[in-house]
Amino acid sequence: MTLADIVVSMSLLPLYRMVFDATFRKPFINVNRWFLTCINQPQFKAVLGTVDLCVTAQVAPAASAAPAPAAAAAEPKPKAEKKPKAPAAPAAGNDDDEEAEKPKPKAKNPLDLLPPTPFVLDEWKRFYSNAESTKNDAMPWFWEHYDPAGWSLWLSDYKHNEENTVLFQTCNLAGGYCQRLEELRKYGFGSILILGEKAPYEISCCWLVRGQEIPPELSGCPDSELYTFTRVDHTNPEQRELVEDFWAWEGKFAGHTSNVVADGKTFK
Repeated sequence: MTLADIVVSMSLLPLYRMVFDATFRKPFINVNRWFLTCINQPQFKAVLGTVDLCVTAQVAPAASAAPAPAAAAAEPKPKAEKKPKAPAAPAAGNDDDEEAEKPKPKAKNPLDLLPPTPFVLDEWKRFYSNAESTKNDAMPWFWEHYDPAGWSLWLSDYKHNEENTVLFQTCNLAGGYCQRLEELRKYGFGSILILGEKAPYEISCCWLVRGQEIPPELSGCPDSELYTFTRVDHTNPEQRELVEDFWAWEGKFAGHTSNVVADGKTFK
């Protein structure tokens, strides 16, 4: 971190918080990655805490029209004589007004409107957390109860692994991603792993999500723009083994540069 990083990132901070929504940020992948790296350094977080990026851009209110200047030397008009007002008749009850005053019910999340599923996410998270062995105990339970009609599995790989030359900075990237996925917690589970014995380190993830597509709670996170997503075929034994490797933090990790887990986060 240099003084320039601090000055420029803090100049951009209010814009990232209030103006730069996901649509605006999308073309600026490198700037976004640099900004997220800065604000997730321990020294930044000690002052700023967790920074929530803009979801809806704020718009400045329109300026009110200035009052017209009074005509010079205008003659004062004589005051009109006030007439007593007739008492107003009591207004009849208006059903439309009463309905308008009632708060509108909050729209349901589309994921809550999907057909019911026998797979209970919280039950899986408890079993996973309490199992003595992930591969011997938790994963057999998962495959027995998994509902492929109501849920889907995804692998995601960081697009710029060649830049992960410092382990603690790579850990900050993974940790910040996990923190910014709070909206997914009700609808997902997964592991974000850092693989490799030495630089450059590889960030890869394995996700379980509600529904057959990647939900906005995952795709809408700014960090997700930096990952490529691939659907897992749960009927393929090799891909099933890869899911087990990720969630157990150990295994062959077929198709990856290393099978050594340097660090990671479990999202549950």
